[in-house]
Amino acid sequence: EAVQARERNGGKVFVAVGGAVNKSDALHSLVRDKTLRARLVGRIVHFCTANSLDGVDVDWDLVNRTDDLFHYSVLLSELKKELRPHGLELSVLLRVWQDLGKTGLEAVDWVHLIAFNVQEQKGRHSTLSHAHTYVNHLVKTNVERVVVGLRSKIRFGVPFFGRDRMRGVRDVKSKGVIPMTHMGRVQAYSDIVKEFEPVEAQNGVPNGMWWNGARLVRQKAEWAVEQSLGGVMVWDLSQDTSRNATSLLEVIRPVSYTHLRAHETPEHLVCRLLLEKKKKK
Repeated sequence: EAVQARERNGGKVFVAVGGAVNKSDALHSLVRDKTLRARLVGRIVHFCTANSLDGVDVDWDLVNRTDDLFHYSVLLSELKKELRPHGLELSVLLRVWQDLGKTGLEAVDWVHLIAFNVQEQKGRHSTLSHAHTYVNHLVKTNVERVVVGLRSKIRFGVPFFGRDRMRGVRDVKSKGVIPMTHMGRVQAYSDIVKEFEPVEAQNGVPNGMWWNGARLVRQKAEWAVEQSLGGVMVWDLSQDTSRNATSLLEVIRPVSYTHLRAHETPEHLVCRLLLEKKKKK
């Protein structure tokens, strides 16, 4: 279905490998074994070519051990080596504290930086300042490694959802950013529009939900262009409204390249289809 949509409308279709929480558990042992890595790489390349896809997005969401990250980088390098002859692209979903090193970062074509799962003590989440901090941190920590074209690879995440300022936050006593386990409940932007009918400049309601409104989303997209980044990554398309007049995607479309991540299915499939649309010239 996604490939057919690409043929009608243009764009690119990627397959995603991995996922959040326990969907990537098998990678812990797999990336350490050269034979298993080669088998996985071969199957991914075959899947992409057999289904006329444009590339693969790898998402090992919560990997944080140094040895795991090292072997993860090796996997990405080996995967890109086999994708390149077929003209296929490789992207990776990355948290700001995950260090893939020079090998991993140079292997990928795109870095989808998670800049939306952060919430302040006062309840605001995924502000423009957070995006600045995350992108600049990734760039500065890799200056000495001289990762070729890193800035132009970065697409930082923009949330199409809101978080409650109070619920889940009240009992947290830490200063600054609060732990993920204590963040407020999530509400899709489409539901926010139905409930609050926000104006363009509105990002929240007092002592309640906080979201990225149309103006803030546009500012983020414009900043990505100003900084010569690769664009922005949306999480996720299913949470946007279906009306152009209120759609956040329609706010981004004229400004920046956009990578659209499809929401995971209830069956928690290992592979998810990602549809990437480029801005119209």
